Amino acid sequence: MLQGLAVCGHCGYHRRVMYKEGYHHYPCQNMRRRYGVAACPTIHGPRVDAAVTQAFFAALRPANLDVLAEVLAAQRTEQEQLTAQWAAQVKQAEYEAQRRSGSTARSSRRTDWWRANWSGALGGKAAPVTQRRGNGAALA
Repeated sequence: MLQGLAVCGHCGYHRRVMYKEGYHHYPCQNMRRRYGVAACPTIHGPRVDAAVTQAFFAALRPANLDVLAEVLAAQRTEQEQLTAQWAAQVKQAEYEAQRRSGSTARSSRRTDWWRANWSGALGGKAAPVTQRRGNGAALA
């Protein structure tokens, strides 16, 4: 986890990770390689990784909660806006459907009234007109 990031406290060299027999550690061989003296102390990997992980999440926790709260508030606002838009569209569609069905019913009622009162509205002139149409003659 810390390869190349962990720095030796004795010589300042970047530590590498080594895996041996199921565990890992961070040795520093800089002093031994360069100067032929004893190596710097080796750091046990799991303990360091656990401490670094804990410190990392502790540092992120306050910032995470603030960002998370902002994201949730933005999502909630967006969801409310979308819900309002859908409700307005549904209301408009219901209004249009009702208006159309009402106008269709009105026009159908008007048509029915005219059909029923056609002969009465023409004052007895409907029969000659109908006869002329039936004969193929032109209307007067």
